[in-house]
Amino acid sequence: MQKRKYEVDILLASTITVALFCTALTFFITHYYVDKVKGPYDDVLGKPSSSYTENNMNTSCSYDIKTLGGFHYIKPLMFVDKPCEDDRLLSLKQTINSIIDSYKSSGKLLSAGIYVRDLSGNSWIGINEDEKFNPGTLLKVPKLITFLKMNECKPGVLDEKVLFDKQIVSVQSQRFSAQLIQVGHMYTIRQLLKQMIQYSDSNATALLNKHMDAVIFSRLFADMGLQSPNVGNSADYTISVRDYSIFMRALYNAAYLSIDDSEYATELLSASDFKGGLIKDLPKTLQIANKFVEPGDKSESELSESAIVYLNNKTYQVTVMTKGADYEKLPELLTQISKKVYTTMLN
Repeated sequence: MQKRKYEVDILLASTITVALFCTALTFFITHYYVDKVKGPYDDVLGKPSSSYTENNMNTSCSYDIKTLGGFHYIKPLMFVDKPCEDDRLLSLKQTINSIIDSYKSSGKLLSAGIYVRDLSGNSWIGINEDEKFNPGTLLKVPKLITFLKMNECKPGVLDEKVLFDKQIVSVQSQRFSAQLIQVGHMYTIRQLLKQMIQYSDSNATALLNKHMDAVIFSRLFADMGLQSPNVGNSADYTISVRDYSIFMRALYNAAYLSIDDSEYATELLSASDFKGGLIKDLPKTLQIANKFVEPGDKSESELSESAIVYLNNKTYQVTVMTKGADYEKLPELLTQISKKVYTTMLN
């Protein structure tokens, strides 16, 4: 009997010891790890503080946390960014700078902004990443996001039909595609979105502009922390490569639309019939979601493109905006930059 009581006492003591150890371990993790990485929030504005310091790594660079506002009880996480460039990508930055200097010295280039981000991690580099450029029809991506958000708010929007009753934009302005909508035909919003993204159809875009919810469009930019362009006339609107990249990244992260809609949007972008610029010299087997534009006039040409490249387990993003005297010389610059980024990411 005494032996059995002794065994019970030993078992009870062991159980208490394990429980105390687990409690102590939990206390240590909570107070010495979690408290060091969480950031203070401004509950009045419903927004996170601009940054918190990552103390568990040997770095002085802080994180910027972006949450989606407008809610009473939740703060959806949009992005967690390091404001510091990654040292491991600085050699790539030097190489790109050399290419840009070469184009400038030869008179082919006036200015360029480049933004590269490893979407599988949190490393990035930028060159003139805050300089403003005319995004031109790169705005078709936020317009696509707007219509998908409209459909989330009111299911069935994408199946609504509209009549293309007269030519809006000159067909001669279409540089790259002949797959254009035809006067006198009815099209669903979904079909027009495909035309706008896959074939960069300016008439489809102009027709969509008439049916786009301007409030939701403006709210999209506000949610991203950006100034909104005028829906009807965005000719004077400018944006940096860093800021524009947010839209592509929001799709990749499914941070703004539903997962299904984010997948649908990037699938449309991956079917673009433009195969020059950033993707020209990349392996044909790569999946790439991209959007390009050339909004320049006769005195100053601009070529811009943003792409998500699905490279094995290291998906990355590259956005390039350029200004030059001769449009025909700009695509080769994008191609060279893209190839250097690909080689770096591959290794």
